[in-house]
Amino acid sequence: MQALTTPAILTGASTRLDGSLGLRFATPELNSGEKVSILNLIGKNLKLLIQPEDQIAPGLVEVQSKFDGKKPSQRLRAILYCLWRQESEQSDHAQDFETFYRAKIESYIERVKLELTPQ
Repeated sequence: MQALTTPAILTGASTRLDGSLGLRFATPELNSGEKVSILNLIGKNLKLLIQPEDQIAPGLVEVQSKFDGKKPSQRLRAILYCLWRQESEQSDHAQDFETFYRAKIESYIERVKLELTPQ
């Protein structure tokens, strides 16, 4: 996958619960190949350089945070949601997701507790 560069305008930023930011950019009109190159990057871990185009930046502020995508707890919740949907489709007695999620998490907690050495 190739790196790419394009002029852009930062059109918005929003804070997230985990302390990160969601950023929105607008590009100039792009040809089909350029659009495909950008769309292929969706969901990928990227290194982003934001630099004003019309002025010389006095320095570079480097954010030293490691970004690995979703946190493990978010990944587990997403996978449990997929499992809940599968089981809901196969059953007439489907429970809501929150009930299902709490029951699964409690079963995992109990399983780990069994591995602890009594003190």
